[in-house]
Amino acid sequence: MSYAETEHTLPNGLKFITRDGTSDYNSANACSQEDEYHLRDLDLDGKTCFDIGAHIGGVTMLMALKGARVIAVEPVPDNADLIRRNALLNGFEFIHVVEKAAGAPGGIELAYGWHGDENADVHTWIGNTGLGLDGYPAHHITTVETVTLQELVDEYGLPYAVKIDCEGGEWDLLAEPIAAEVEVWSGEHHPLQPGASKEYLKGRAEISELLGATHVVSFTGPADGSAGAFLATKL
Repeated sequence: MSYAETEHTLPNGLKFITRDGTSDYNSANACSQEDEYHLRDLDLDGKTCFDIGAHIGGVTMLMALKGARVIAVEPVPDNADLIRRNALLNGFEFIHVVEKAAGAPGGIELAYGWHGDENADVHTWIGNTGLGLDGYPAHHITTVETVTLQELVDEYGLPYAVKIDCEGGEWDLLAEPIAAEVEVWSGEHHPLQPGASKEYLKGRAEISELLGATHVVSFTGPADGSAGAFLATKL
């Protein structure tokens, strides 16, 4: 699908090309201006960081603004192209895009789901994620190559910070032994909902179980357990 595009400059000076009629602008603003993932206070200057599930680069650009060398992992080709264009627009030279899905080796199904509007073509889920939720049937499924956390580390070095929000691929990566060596993890958490994939909607208890032995884990979001963000810092 072809979209008209608009260029925006946020109050923090970051610039983004976004697709009209999609959630691109809201996502970029939430990630980089509103600091949805609590990265603004981290010292990232000169450090390697991973943005896994990078979308159009909202977190990627914030990390780069703070002086990081960023590896952005994004399997949707149109999104990956926008990351590169947004990096060029901001003059960031130390951003590398990996067009793969985070997850276990062997490839994985990438499902595009309807939101009732054009968002369907810019948001995707891994495996069967979302397919059991009302209003989110798949309209396109394709198989993409996957990349593990260890493979990313082998290629680009151990990152100081990793933001992870990749709609179902998080849990394979967080369960890898190398995850314990990452200084800072940040990501999204969800409550488990009826009919949804458990592999996708892990909540606070599951994240604490995966990272609690090696990191101090904190959560933000409504007290009812609705979706929010987590931050985990190495002990």
